[in-house]
Amino acid sequence: FEWADVNGSGKIARENLQQVWPEIQRIGKDVGPLDDEQWNLLDDDGNGAINFSEFAEFTTLKKIELPLGLDDLFDGSNSGALKCGVFDCDCICFRELRRKCKYGSECYQKNEDHRSSFSHPGDEDWTALVGPGGREMCRCGHKKKLHASGASGAAAVPYPDYWSHASKGGSSSSSAAAGPGAPDPTAEFLELIPCADEIMVQLQLLVDTTYSDVTTRDRQRHSGSWMVPRGFEVQAAFRNENSKLWRKYCVRKAELLKEKMEMRENPDAAWQVHRDVKTTEIWEAYGGRLDSEINEWYLWHGTSNSAAENICK
Repeated sequence: FEWADVNGSGKIARENLQQVWPEIQRIGKDVGPLDDEQWNLLDDDGNGAINFSEFAEFTTLKKIELPLGLDDLFDGSNSGALKCGVFDCDCICFRELRRKCKYGSECYQKNEDHRSSFSHPGDEDWTALVGPGGREMCRCGHKKKLHASGASGAAAVPYPDYWSHASKGGSSSSSAAAGPGAPDPTAEFLELIPCADEIMVQLQLLVDTTYSDVTTRDRQRHSGSWMVPRGFEVQAAFRNENSKLWRKYCVRKAELLKEKMEMRENPDAAWQVHRDVKTTEIWEAYGGRLDSEINEWYLWHGTSNSAAENICK
């Protein structure tokens, strides 16, 4: 994505994507020319440019084996499963490159911490030292940030541990470790899960606390009356376990986290945090799952039942 994003704007124009398209065709499956049909498939929101989330979804759809490259921003990512992304490097597992012990073969230290922190003659990485070593360098000679998870599809991101599909997440297991007949961890999934009674009680409290019985201009047009209900009763609630939508959310969240970190390094940039969203304040009292530092909020969205189902899909 960064190869095509020549000006670092976070968006790719069609002419810039065309320059790297031959490489995408080479590593993908049945990827045709970048014609109008292909471009419209990429440009999901139709704004004339491709963002990272749209690019990531396209590579998943076309089985283009490119890692997301955002593992350091996902909680629970497993650095031991990170593959090197440098061309022609055969490293498939990040392993910290230890510094050489300055005493070499004459080292008398038997301390386990010392032995695990420094390499000695006879160790496999004694002769493989490239650069200064340390936590951010792999034994293949390339930095950790050049490594990324090789997981794809549904396994590319971690899932909430309270999801019924949580075991399919990339951070919990690898397909290589799965036995014969085990479910494919990269398979996409979409299921509406009925919420537990405890959540129903919490949702009812949220409705009661945040509902405002103020009428709006469109009420008379839709219902023929200015009258509004005094309240609502929660009849049913479902949790949308959708691997594709969750992956899009994770990618966007990771982009915001990255943007915030970059802004910290710029003294002229100011990241404004808003903490006065009533729905979020109430729901977070049950246990925080959002990152308020990047302005994640819970918000009500009123729509028809059919429209809500289409959104979930």
